[in-house]
Amino acid sequence: MESSLIGDRIMDFMEQYNSITAQTKKELAAGTIEIIGNFFYEFCMPNLWHLRNIKRSNNEFVFYWVSDTQQAVCPECKTVSQNRANTYLTRRIQDLPISGMTVYHEIKDNRYYCDTPECSSITFIEQFEEMAEKDARLSERLKDFIVRYAIEASSNASSKALIKIGIKVSRDTILRLIKKKGAAVVTQNLKRDDVKVLSVDDINLRKGNSSTACSVFIDGETHRVLVIVQGATEEIAQKVLKQFPSADIVSRDRGTAYASAATKCDKIQVADGFHLVQNIHKVVKDALYQEIPHDLFVREGEGWIRMVNSASEESVDTSVQDDGDCLVVMGPTTLAEDDLEKRIYLAELTDKQADKYKKTMKILELTESGLRTSEIAKRLSMTGQDVWNYRKNAPETIQNVENKIDEYYQYYEQRQYRQKTIAKHTDAIIK
Repeated sequence: MESSLIGDRIMDFMEQYNSITAQTKKELAAGTIEIIGNFFYEFCMPNLWHLRNIKRSNNEFVFYWVSDTQQAVCPECKTVSQNRANTYLTRRIQDLPISGMTVYHEIKDNRYYCDTPECSSITFIEQFEEMAEKDARLSERLKDFIVRYAIEASSNASSKALIKIGIKVSRDTILRLIKKKGAAVVTQNLKRDDVKVLSVDDINLRKGNSSTACSVFIDGETHRVLVIVQGATEEIAQKVLKQFPSADIVSRDRGTAYASAATKCDKIQVADGFHLVQNIHKVVKDALYQEIPHDLFVREGEGWIRMVNSASEESVDTSVQDDGDCLVVMGPTTLAEDDLEKRIYLAELTDKQADKYKKTMKILELTESGLRTSEIAKRLSMTGQDVWNYRKNAPETIQNVENKIDEYYQYYEQRQYRQKTIAKHTDAIIK
């Protein structure tokens, strides 16, 4: 797309009016352009800026402004100067996009002589901080928009998304703007003298990595974050607490570092609500563990039905759990030692199979009595994962033994119904 100046278009439009002089056409074009600039930017541009032209090129709008000031403040000595030089500086500042097109403001700023002999600056360029900072390439309102947008996403994702709507900004620029904005907020918070309750807690920026630990300080009454500092030591906490002399109360967890820092700063210490509720939950949970078995069972014939899956315990690797294994039906689980040996003999189990069968039955017996996986593992000198595996495969292990016993009876005696328990005359058969 070829570049196009709106001033040229206006002049071309007025060419059809032969009765208007060339000077009048130029004045009408300049007035029309300034009206357009005032219409769009009346509330966000300095009053002494006058729009001279607008250019549209490939996905860009460029607004050309001229400053018409008669005086300016020296940035070094802060004195007002009315001695304007004959030179000027043209700045280009990116602003909020229009219809997905990038917007630039090209401003012709005046240069002034400093009238103070002791000042280090002989000349200086006038500044309009309400529009943009000194030497900044982005307007203040564009910076605020970028920061608000980037807070909801990563810097890389924000950069790509902003480019699509007409804002040309890199990932590094976004990170720099966020850090600068955060530093400004922290500086402002440190000057507050109305904080009465200061809450403090630690947090790891990367879960499980203590080297990324930070201390978070919050206004206990408004619940707004005041400061986040790197580290969670007593010295760091003490430095921050001294910045809030108006805070008489410190709400903290059970960490000794924060307790020691609050004591040295003569602060009243209270436990925060989160840890109070957490402690109450722990006490109630421990009491329930002592009174209620970890697994609940309902008898069904000679077997039982487990209503709670023991494999959900934290000590067991849950990556192999099956969500459908929450309800298990098994055969007899409580057998006398002699009866257990007879079943092993009738099923003709190998030593390895017999050992697996014995461990399975023992684990089920202890589970039915209300013991947790960790307690069973300790009693049988096994790992929690092994206990869980034996219990998970228990239906298959028991059923295989029962099937082999059925085959034994079918081979020696032809019966109409399968018998799932050992007959009274088993001793005679064995002999």
